[in-house]
Amino acid sequence: EETGLSIIQMNAKMDAGDVIATRPMRIDPVDTAGTLREKMKKVGPAFLLQTLESIESGAGKMPATQQDLARVCFAPKIRKSLGRIDWTQSAEMIHNLIRGLCPVPGAYTYFNGKTLKILAAEPADRDTSFEDPGRIIQVDPGSFTVATQTQGLKVSKVHLESSRPMDVRQFLLGHKILPGMRCELTR
Repeated sequence: EETGLSIIQMNAKMDAGDVIATRPMRIDPVDTAGTLREKMKKVGPAFLLQTLESIESGAGKMPATQQDLARVCFAPKIRKSLGRIDWTQSAEMIHNLIRGLCPVPGAYTYFNGKTLKILAAEPADRDTSFEDPGRIIQVDPGSFTVATQTQGLKVSKVHLESSRPMDVRQFLLGHKILPGMRCELTR
């Protein structure tokens, strides 16, 4: 629900310096990693300049906050394999995976032996806890719904390998998707 920008004082350990200033930012329900990056690019330069000016003028003698060194950790590189959708997870978890990895490296599944990136989706109202996870349970003109551990995930934008990103409405013009078909964990 919230992220932000932090300005820290560098020290010998990676990202472990004292926090000089923070700027919290709300994560909107439709935000992706890409949209958050754009928001941060807009406010980041002014935030940095304001903090530097405050320090230079002496008004920045605010006490820096020491980080809890037990909680400082190295963030591993995001690999493509992290984006493989496990349909046995909850719709909310999968939805957040899609948002967190969009636009790159992307969250993906396999459909008819090809990699299918899911670019936009949202949890549906339909309970699918009794359904087979990964099974397509509903197809509408602009979306298709896939069963998860908890509820359906309504997919609205995709990118099939060797194709271009498109809305599901466009995708359905060239690809047959029917209830009962599956999104798979492997090819």
